Parts: sequence; structure tokens; C-alpha cells
Amino acid sequence: MAYDRVVDSAELDAGMTATANAIREKTGSTDPIVWDASNGFKTAVEGIVAGGGGEEVFWGSVNPTTPRATVMYVRNMVYPHETEPFASFSQCEEMETFEAPNLTRTPDNYTFFNCAKLRSIKLPRVNSVPAYLIRQQAVSSVIEEIQLGSIGYPFTTLANNWNYGNNRTACTITFYVDATTIAEAQTAITNWGQYGGQNTSNCTIVFRNSTTGEVITE
Repeated sequence: MAYDRVVDSAELDAGMTATANAIREKTGSTDPIVWDASNGFKTAVEGIVAGGGGEEVFWGSVNPTTPRATVMYVRNMVYPHETEPFASFSQCEEMETFEAPNLTRTPDNYTFFNCAKLRSIKLPRVNSVPAYLIRQQAVSSVIEEIQLGSIGYPFTTLANNWNYGNNRTACTITFYVDATTIAEAQTAITNWGQYGGQNTSNCTIVFRNSTTGEVITE
């Protein structure tokens, strides 16, 4: 067995104890938590239900090809970061809503891959999306609303197949744009001519003015 570095046993024990105590605090349990050499505290974390009506924690994947034990999420996910590397939430089968209120960078491809119960996606400060932002490939999509941009944060750029597998009449997609007419709105979004109607022909498209928030109707 090779050793990359030596870890002080007291420091390691203290860190593991602190983690175990945090898990017990969330679960309200006083039972011992077993450390597994392969998975660490994974089993204990999977069973977390925060006290006072908090949400259960689940495991998903950072991309379509990796196991589901690589990203943690909850049913109603709020991603708090602004510019940090954006972990995709592939195969997050229990996630129902997702909002990234501070995110300003373009999300990754396959951010929402086969998220079977996902109903709402809100990216209020994002101005562009990648190819296959959404890819509901092996599941029946139930997404009801998508928000791109917001007041003060106009949306500007679409990519190929960004809404793959979600062309459904029950879905409303709202774009906040720097425009006052529908024609201007379509011009304001780069690649609208190529991808604006791609996988969205059955969806309801709403344009809102990114200064006032008012719906653009003509």
C-alpha cells in the first residue's frame, strides 16, 4: 500500500467526530455512526432528514457517466454559488425544483439529465445556456417552468438542443430580455433563429423586459 501523506491521527479523529456529530444533530439520533473504509459516512448522510421539517438528502451524479454517489441534493434545491465551478445535477431523480439565485456563469452541459421529477428551473442571473442544459432522455419530462434571466440580468444566448426532451405544452419558458417588442426580443437572443423553436414548439414562450419585468406582448 502506498502512502501519499501522513495524517495526524488525533486531527483525523477530531474531524471525523465533528462530522459524525453534525450528522447526529441533523437526524436527532444519538446512535453511533459507523465509518466505512470505502464509503466513509455515505450511508449516514443518505439518511439525513433535518430536524424541524427539513429535507431529505439524496445522491445524484455530476455527469451522465458517473455513479449517483457524486453529488448531494435535496428535493427543493437552492444552489447558492455565484461563479464557482457548476456541478451538474444529472440523474437527480427526486429533485423537484432548482434555483440558482446568484449564479452568473454558464451552466454545464447535461446539468439536468434524466431528472424525472424536476418541475421548475430558475436561473435568474444566467445570460446563456449550453447545449443540452436539459436532457430528459430516458424519462418523461414533467418540467412546468423555466426562467432564464431576471430584472437587471437580461438573457442573451441560446445553444443547440438546450431543452432536449422537454417540448411539452405544460411547460412555460420565460426569457428576460433587453427589448420592448417580440421581434426585438428574438433579435436580442443570439441564436434565436436557429434554436429558439428547437424543442420548444409545444412550450409556452414568454418574453419579459429585463428592466421593468413587464410581459412583452407585441
